[in-house]
Amino acid sequence: MHNAAFAALGLNYVYVPLPVPPDRIGDAVRGLVALGFAGANVTVPHKSAVLPLMDDLTPIARAVAAVNTVVVRPDGSLLGDNTDGYGFMADLRGHGVEIGQRMESANQRVSESANQRVSESANQRVSESANQRVSERVNESANQRIGESASQRVSESANQRVSESANQRVSESANQRVGESANQRVSESMSQQTSLCHRVTVSPCHPVTLSPCHRVILLGAGGAARAVAYALTEAGATVAVCNRTLSRANELCQTIRRALPDAAITAHPFPDGLPELAEAADLIVDATSLGLHGDADPLPWDPTVPFRADQVVYDLIYNVETPLLKLAAAGGAQAIAGLGMLVHQGARSFELWTGRAAPVDVMFAAVMDGP
Repeated sequence: MHNAAFAALGLNYVYVPLPVPPDRIGDAVRGLVALGFAGANVTVPHKSAVLPLMDDLTPIARAVAAVNTVVVRPDGSLLGDNTDGYGFMADLRGHGVEIGQRMESANQRVSESANQRVSESANQRVSESANQRVSERVNESANQRIGESASQRVSESANQRVSESANQRVSESANQRVGESANQRVSESMSQQTSLCHRVTVSPCHPVTLSPCHRVILLGAGGAARAVAYALTEAGATVAVCNRTLSRANELCQTIRRALPDAAITAHPFPDGLPELAEAADLIVDATSLGLHGDADPLPWDPTVPFRADQVVYDLIYNVETPLLKLAAAGGAQAIAGLGMLVHQGARSFELWTGRAAPVDVMFAAVMDGP
């Protein structure tokens, strides 16, 4: 999907697999700078091993102790990021699912570029410009239409009176006509400003405010679960981590609270904690590997616990329709596979390396078409 994206934008980049044995990971990472790489993705088992090799880490990478994206900066320093949380939240957003209440992301605060574009009010900048254009157009149009005609018919003093009266008469209708156009331009410009907000030096987890899913069940306590838990709690969701080994769920919660002290995250035993939690849950996320082999794997759910029609069930597995998603869909819930997360986390890496907005549709098409 990366090569398809490079080709779509006419960029002279190429994405190549580079198998690296664990005992050579240091040499491989240091070689990125010498060989002129813009960056690299990091997969299992190297995601934690590269941490000490980075010059800087984004908050999410530091918190979850895993890097999946390395960015080689112009000065040769290395930034380690984790785009899994971003990819997950972006895909939820693409399916119309909003999470939490908070407006600000720690990853956004890290980036000076993001602060300039996001924390400064785009609405204020665009509105001031639009209001100025509205005023200029109203006055110019009114003066042109009335002033020319009045100067031919009346004296200078009458011209002044006509002009004032005309400005009053024209202002309302002109403001109506121009205001609609200006509002449209404001909206379009705001959308453009917002679309630019992801072109930063770190991957912001998605901050949202509308129609939030507050209560989330997170199944699993591994590396993928940590990134998802960070993104969800940072956005303001209340997360219940369910895992067969309760101590691992507790460790995940402690990890998140160290990075986000106000995080609403608790540990619960699987499957005993499901019946009570499921009654109130808005979103259920499976971050385990169960279902990767279809029906041959145990179900990461208690089949006696029903789903509701207003629930969303998300499975990070993307290459098969898992038994959990089948069960959720049969129960009337909205079932979402993890393909979009894969694409969006890759798109985020693309943007970090190139500084260009990723052609997400092209990347989706490439993944759907296969190798």
